[in-house]
Amino acid sequence: MKWWAAIKFTLFVISFEFTLIRYLRKHPYKDDGHHIQSFLCNENWEDYLERMSRTREWGDHIILQALVDAFNLKVTIFNVFENDVRHNVLQPGADTKRKLMQVFLGHIGEFHYLSLRPCHWTDLWPYSKYFYRLMLSCYKL
Repeated sequence: MKWWAAIKFTLFVISFEFTLIRYLRKHPYKDDGHHIQSFLCNENWEDYLERMSRTREWGDHIILQALVDAFNLKVTIFNVFENDVRHNVLQPGADTKRKLMQVFLGHIGEFHYLSLRPCHWTDLWPYSKYFYRLMLSCYKL
């Protein structure tokens, strides 16, 4: 049965990535009117979206912000480099009226993200189905 769980997880990740790429195609401008392509170096918008849609491609700050905007998340990122710890908060645009779901990430030495969970995260596990339903509703974006 473990292989089935692995396949379901893989399909979830692939559809999740597809949803974010679709979101970026439909929303290529930031709230201030600038095209997101202006944050790319040596790559045009379509090439970027094509590259990000590939399996096993690492996400970046643009994908992370798309995640925040598409799923109405408040993401707190704790950046750790040697003894220096800082935090950044990403939130969707100001026109959001729904309650924000909060997510915590760690970012180690500018190379790797990891999920941070509250001490009693298993108490929240039953609510994971709501996140899945939210993802399905955003799939229509």
